Amino acid sequence: MTKKIKILLIISSLRQGGAERVITYIASYLNKDKYEISLVLYEKKGEYLECLPEYIRIHDFKKKISWDFFKMICRSRRVIKEEKPDVVLSFLFY
Repeated sequence: MTKKIKILLIISSLRQGGAERVITYIASYLNKDKYEISLVLYEKKGEYLECLPEYIRIHDFKKKISWDFFKMICRSRRVIKEEKPDVVLSFLFY
């Protein structure tokens, strides 16, 4: 059996929008036998949450205020170090 490719997807939330829809499609349609998918959400909110399959690992940072940006970057870095993904895709950093 070949090693699964680890993919880490990063986005602020899954509220309604184009990037949020695209990240949901990517996470849902990649072959789970070939890819191990993790998702970092600064806020675990949004209409697209219910569209994600159960096998996707979600890291919820529980962002409270907009000034938490630096904290979110540091936490993202920590997750990247722990997960050691082969691919990191980030969307809408603000």
